Amino acid sequence: MPTRVAESVYTVGALVERADACALIVDADRARADDSDATALAAAVVDRARPDSIASAFAGAREHARRARGMLGADVREALDATRARMPRKVASARLHEFLSWTRERASLITGIVEASAPRDDAYYLFTLGRASTRALMTVRTLAERVPSVADAADAASLLRACGALETFRARGSGDPSLADIESLLLHDEGVPHGLPYTLATMDRALNALRLVQRPSGAVPRRLPPQLTLGGLPEIRDAVAHRVESAAVDVRDADETLLKSVRR
Repeated sequence: MPTRVAESVYTVGALVERADACALIVDADRARADDSDATALAAAVVDRARPDSIASAFAGAREHARRARGMLGADVREALDATRARMPRKVASARLHEFLSWTRERASLITGIVEASAPRDDAYYLFTLGRASTRALMTVRTLAERVPSVADAADAASLLRACGALETFRARGSGDPSLADIESLLLHDEGVPHGLPYTLATMDRALNALRLVQRPSGAVPRRLPPQLTLGGLPEIRDAVAHRVESAAVDVRDADETLLKSVRR
């Protein structure tokens, strides 16, 4: 049976990032939800039967870290174990923001451990590729789903919050955000960590470091449109999804040389 160490390390990064992205999106929705909607959101994020819940993301990351034992270090496994142990079965709607903040802190802790202490080897770049791929996909999907419903500054601010860019917008100036600000921050600005240029560049660096740019699977990523605009979001979303899937296939098809490098 072929080993799946590389895929597990990649998946840990992807699932930790999914938990963080889910917390951002739900917190944006919570801020504008009525009591019944907030209660439903609070129930959904800790529902272990839902594959898209925060609880499921952390549980999956913990399991994959156990399969890739030794590749990301004991501190990462211990942080995931502690997160899983402290994951509540139920969250009151009044404490939903507190839980989502805790979720983001735990995701940041795990990522910070890797960034601060992991050697820059294949395991590090697999984890980074998983994170960057998921962030790019979550950002572009959120934009594609929500941009058509943006009608005023409050909607724009909520969308920036869901994509992790509201604080960046506020730090750079005053005034109310607009669709033009969303496009500038998330589709054009190379310095915004949740923006598409930054996340795609991070993916490319990781793929280069992993020597997967030759694409052993033979898959050729679909090209992005030459101009990234909100009007082209459906095409951009499809191209990013194809690029992310190509990267995931390449990790699954990684040859024995890569796997030996990860084990070291």
